[in-house]
Amino acid sequence: MPPRRVYFSFSGAGPYGYLWSNTATSQDITGLIIGTYTVTVTDANFCTATVDGIVTQPLAALNDSVRVTNARCGLNNGSIISFPYNGTSPYTYLWNNSLTTQTISNLTPGSYTVTITDANLCTRQRTVSVVNIAGPVAVLDSVRNVVALRGYQRGVYFWFQEVPFLLLIYGQILQFHKILLI
Repeated sequence: MPPRRVYFSFSGAGPYGYLWSNTATSQDITGLIIGTYTVTVTDANFCTATVDGIVTQPLAALNDSVRVTNARCGLNNGSIISFPYNGTSPYTYLWNNSLTTQTISNLTPGSYTVTITDANLCTRQRTVSVVNIAGPVAVLDSVRNVVALRGYQRGVYFWFQEVPFLLLIYGQILQFHKILLI
């Protein structure tokens, strides 16, 4: 919780004297608990003015919820959106990857921490994990020469029901966007 303060300004003939209800004698007071603080100001002509300052706090602590989109198929395509609530807007964001936006994207699997700060300098920190959702896996039991099919050359053909898909060949991951491979 940030330090609570009461600041004010006024007009009159200076210099000024200050007397707060908590016996402080400075123009501004800090480190306050919730409550009402009254200051009486006396100017050089011995004229006085009295004003109240009320220190409050939010009804509930700053909190947030997140929406995570996990990375898919071993790619850097995860994202996280933070949705703060109960604080005082505007909010600022600082992620452990140095980004300062509400949404971060193009994420690899891993842990990401965001620190959210509201207008009252209240903070909330949350750590979220992005995981990898594997794509379809094709296992090739054997390789046989195939007679040319509708004008395609001889070779090995793979059919997949979902595109795009990844295929691991000799330790290399290849991404394809067509259903028929030659």
